Amino acid sequence: MTGYLIRRLGQILFTLFLIVSLAFFLVQAQPGDYTSAYAQNPDLPPEVRTQI
Repeated sequence: MTGYLIRRLGQILFTLFLIVSLAFFLVQAQPGDYTSAYAQNPDLPPEVRTQI
């Protein structure tokens, strides 16, 4: 029973690592950055846009 639990824990940790890595690489693969996306907001006041 202990071997089964250790094996399942290893599978869970491996799966969690894959999910976190995939999410990280998908976010990094997007073009541009957060500030340029924020600056394109049409509701953004001009004063804030110049500060960016």
